[in-house]
Amino acid sequence: MILLTIHCCILALLLVIMHRLFIDQLISENTYIANQIRYFLSKTTILFATTFFFCFFSPINSTKFILSSLGIFIVFHFIEALIIQNKLDMKESNG
Repeated sequence: MILLTIHCCILALLLVIMHRLFIDQLISENTYIANQIRYFLSKTTILFATTFFFCFFSPINSTKFILSSLGIFIVFHFIEALIIQNKLDMKESNG
């Protein structure tokens, strides 16, 4: 159970760090779709690598790791979509 909690905390921390690093680039650039695809692929690659690392060392809990990472990814992805949409709307209304 401790390993699952550590896994979830590491995933959440990685997603927050990636969001903070990429948010300005995602909103300010003219190549919005290309940046979104690059960000999505890097996010899924990092989450895959982290989950694979934990599954490799604890194969008994691999289903729990995979399901928790999927849940965390979906929740963070929708929260990021709301944040980015709000920032784009604010940018559009300000001129």
